[in-house]
Formats: sequence, C-alpha cells, structure tokens
Amino acid sequence: MRVLLIAEYVRHNPVTIGYWAVDLARALAARGHQITVAVDGLEDPEPLTSFGRGSVPEGEPIDVRVHRPGRDHLGANPFTFQHWALRQRDEVRHDVCLSLTPLVAGDVWLPLAPQTWDSIKSILMTQSPISAVSEFVHRPWLPAMDIAERLANRSSVQRLTFGLNGIGYASRLDQPDEARVADMRRMVRRRLGIDESRSVVIASVLHAHRSGLKSFLGAFGHVVRETIGPKPLALLIGRSGESIARYSDRFGVTEHVMQLGRTMRVTELIAASDLVAAPLAAAKYASWGLKLSATSGRFVADGLRVGRPVIALNRASGAELLAPGRLEHDPLGPGWIVDANDTTQWSIGLMTGLSKAWLGHRTPAARRAGADLSMDALLTRLEDIMSKPGSPTRAE
Repeated sequence: MRVLLIAEYVRHNPVTIGYWAVDLARALAARGHQITVAVDGLEDPEPLTSFGRGSVPEGEPIDVRVHRPGRDHLGANPFTFQHWALRQRDEVRHDVCLSLTPLVAGDVWLPLAPQTWDSIKSILMTQSPISAVSEFVHRPWLPAMDIAERLANRSSVQRLTFGLNGIGYASRLDQPDEARVADMRRMVRRRLGIDESRSVVIASVLHAHRSGLKSFLGAFGHVVRETIGPKPLALLIGRSGESIARYSDRFGVTEHVMQLGRTMRVTELIAASDLVAAPLAAAKYASWGLKLSATSGRFVADGLRVGRPVIALNRASGAELLAPGRLEHDPLGPGWIVDANDTTQWSIGLMTGLSKAWLGHRTPAARRAGADLSMDALLTRLEDIMSKPGSPTRAE
C-alpha cells in the first residue's frame, strides 16, 4: 500500500507526542508499505531517511519531504504549511493519506495535537494575565492555527482517537523479560545512586500542567512525611523547570525528587522504579470543556509493558487500561485510578501504590496487561482501517 503520512513538526524525542510520526512510518515501512512522509519541520531526519538502507531494519525506504528544514518547535506557520501539505496530498501518488495533524484531513485522520481553541481557552482560564500575555508572545501563531484547523474541520472525514474504543493503545517498547528488567533495575539504581531498599515512583510530567504538578508533588510530600524508614524517591521525566523546583521546595521534597528532563532511556528508568504515575491537569477544568494536553496513553502503556503497576488520574489518556476486571484473571486490575486530581486523592493512591503488599499483587497483573500493548497489534488495527474505502467511523 502506498501511504502518504502528513505531520506538522516532529521533535527527536520518543517521549513527545509527535514522535508517533516516526514510529508509524518506520513500522509501516517494515511491513512492506511504500511510505512518503510530508512534514513542516523535522528535528532529526536520520531515523526516517536511513530506514531500509544499509544495516538498519529491513523494509521499504521512506521518502521524506520537509517543508521548512530549518524550522524549530516554536516556528509554526499554519497557513503556509496547510497549503503546502494539501499540495503534497494532490501531487504525491498514494492509496491512502494518513494525517497526524489537525491542520489537514486525510483518508485516515488521527490528529496528535489537541484543538488549538482548547489550548487558547486553557491559557485564558488557567493563567494570570501576565502569564497569558507571555504565552501569546511566545506563540503568536495560535489564532492563525485555530483558524486553519477550523478550515480543515470542514472536511467530512471523521477523526480517529487513541483508546479502547478507538485505535487502541500501544507502547513503542519491546517487552523485556523479568531477568532483563531486574538487570536494568540494578544498573540504573547503581548509576543514579538509588539504594535498593528505597521505593521509587516515576512520573511523566511532559503534559502535566501546574495544577497537576502541585497536586502530585503535594501528595508525594505527604507520603514522604508518613513513611517510616527509607524515604521514597520520585523520578520526573518529560521536562524540568522552575515549577517543579518551586513545588518540591514548598512541599519539602527537594531531596526526594530527581528531575531527569527529556530522556530516551524510558525502559531502563521504568524498570528501576516500583510504580508509574501519570498526573494531569486539575479536574475542575474539565467542566469548561478543555482538553489540556495531547496524549496517546503511551506512558501508561510503557509502564505496563515493562511490568510496572500504574497510578493515573481518571481523565488521563490510558487510564481505562487500569480498570478492574478489564482482563480475564485480573479482577483487581494492573494499577490504581485516581478519581479526583487533588492532594488527598493522590496521597491515598501513592500510599497504596507504594506498599509492598499492593505491588506484590499488581506487578504480575501489569506485566500481563502489557503483553497486549505492542506496536504490532496497533498496526494491525490501523492497517485494517486504512484498507477500508471511504471515511473511517468516528471512534471516541
């Protein structure tokens, strides 16, 4: 099948949502499809341009077309990219167009970004006037992006979503066996200076807004104070910044929090941890109809794939994977769902999730749940959708 894959800007970091463009292009090419990737900007083209050539995995070489090779992640120009991408859609020979951007409708449309209007509303409703002005100064293209998306939305093509009722969830990680997980755990803990007796929770804060960070770190501070013996440690991946440092200091957990920023060593870091956490924005914003982050549930899937129980907010993408009774023989589920994003609820979840008895029951369940979250399974579902003529059915 000839597939034209359209995305906007792709950063060279597997933790970011846009990296799905690289993963899907390479995986489809490995299955023998002829892939053309058309993007506005590409931080590192090598993972795509090298595929199918030389000693890298076998598959069809990928044709890569970059609209603005020098573009950075803040250099969006929605209308020029939209015009260019539509021209690519007309000029490139393809059997199906798979669009990962809300700016261009494809035969199969799986936007990786939230609606810009939701982002604009979240800025106006959740930030101070000074902070809001700063956001618009740094991202002056937001109004133009909103208009361009509205133009794309005139298409009759229905959007697909990640989720059990959509395209599903998947981890990009190979599932390591238990011996390999144990080896990685010892190696990482030794390099980071973490004693084996210390409980570790790893959290992705890439999509967590300040309210989510405050609730999570406030709860973690409570757990640290209540713990008798070796104090737990929180590993934070995805980003680092003043907000984390400020809240860590406020709740007295600075020496119990390790900021790791953006990292590609996700498997090893999860293996070194006992529990995976997925904090998100405060629940009160849901009543305003805001979709404050673009997530595919990948971090939850990654945690289960490595065999670690996960604690997640009920609105976090992938939280449905943790539901009790979802899998046969696992009536309790592979994790814990936090019903409200406040310090009390997170405290209960973290205190429970870091207990040895709870981990003893949920860790095997997590490993069983992770076995079904392969990229191969997701690709089979995607191929089935792409092979059907006409617009896909809305799946939300």
